[in-house]
Amino acid sequence: MHRDIRIDPASKLITVSERVSLRVLSFRKRLKPAAASASKRIHSELKQPKLLYPVIFIPGWISHLKSWLDFLPVLTADSSVYYMDTREKPSAGLSKDIIKYAGEFTMEKHADDLEAVINALGLQDKEFYLAGSSMGANIILRYLVQGKKNPRAAAALIPNLNFKIPAWGVPFLYLPARIYYLIKPVIKFYLYLFKSDRGSEKSMLHYIFYGLDTAEPERLQASAKGMQSYTLPGKLERVNAPCLLVGSRLDRMHLSSTVRKISNKMPNSEYLEIDASGETHTAGMAEKIIEYFKMYD
Repeated sequence: MHRDIRIDPASKLITVSERVSLRVLSFRKRLKPAAASASKRIHSELKQPKLLYPVIFIPGWISHLKSWLDFLPVLTADSSVYYMDTREKPSAGLSKDIIKYAGEFTMEKHADDLEAVINALGLQDKEFYLAGSSMGANIILRYLVQGKKNPRAAAALIPNLNFKIPAWGVPFLYLPARIYYLIKPVIKFYLYLFKSDRGSEKSMLHYIFYGLDTAEPERLQASAKGMQSYTLPGKLERVNAPCLLVGSRLDRMHLSSTVRKISNKMPNSEYLEIDASGETHTAGMAEKIIEYFKMYD
């Protein structure tokens, strides 16, 4: 773990449905230990943040905690942070039979999970911020449309229009999951050639490849099936929560033109363009998010 952050003892698995529990990590700056609190709310046990309200951060599809060790120390210096893993991650507690059930890994399920986590943390309307990258950003957009509680503000980094896999990869969805180990080099080669900003110093490729190396094949397969039918939610024009939308000029997997369109549909949004998608994992991006959130504190 990075020397500037540590996982708080309040971190836990949170039950979000009958068959799923998600890991939610609580972070704080590595300073003096926070005083114990009598409150039952997890966020009250953390060091008093510079932001008045805590941030729930949702990483991307199969994204690993190690990918965020430059980003998180800055975010945790200014706020209580809850790092919410999603149900395809190895850290999630899943029932043994969940793979048999259709629809358990859709974007709607992920948004419902976010609602359950917000409730479990005891957070009320406009008492929290949301930030997420890639699939995490798409979960936030879905939640903003259908969620029952509004964040004070949100930051959606490089969201996608959809998550369709190429035609050559479709057989993987229906073959035994262990075939993933055979086709993983092909997936990496495809992403390198056709989807990455590989010419950039800040390419996201090494983060993606690390996620592919640590993914569990059965969960990856089920998640890919669930995400195949995803498209951006309608009614984005009804979202009133302030939202920072971040697009990447060089990224061919998360098109900046898509992010601009999303921003144009949301009346209370701000668009920020960066060069390479890997910049979303940097300390500089965390600083931009904190600066944006402080306008609404």
